[in-house]
Amino acid sequence: MLQDTDTPPLFALLFAELVAFLSEVVAEEKLVVYIFGHSFPSGLAREARAHHLSCRDMLELTNKHDVFVEGHPGLTYSRMFASANHYFMKMKALEKIDLLCIDMGTNDLCNLDSTPKVVVDNTLRFLEMLGARGITAKHIVLCL
Repeated sequence: MLQDTDTPPLFALLFAELVAFLSEVVAEEKLVVYIFGHSFPSGLAREARAHHLSCRDMLELTNKHDVFVEGHPGLTYSRMFASANHYFMKMKALEKIDLLCIDMGTNDLCNLDSTPKVVVDNTLRFLEMLGARGITAKHIVLCL
């Protein structure tokens, strides 16, 4: 779907991998897909607007699927944990989430005090926080 030469290579790669994954997972039933995180979700929404498409169209999904994208450039786990209720509000409002794509952790690794283990621990804490708020998903994809 992305033909634009201005698309950053990393974004295009992540985008292509997500489209490939979704084409394997998406079944005949209607799915609710929620993409949350920092740069990738922000870029997906920005690219969709630039091409006058919905995020669902960008991901090459049919109209029967609901796609929600929430991206916050520069988001780190510490920032998200400090305002968790704000970040989980939209997810909590949904009846169900079939596929939750989480793009978090790379901004945390820019901090000299952070390590891959810290990012993994924070990812597990994030998933525990979702469960504690009653937010569940049939499938979870982590983009680290």
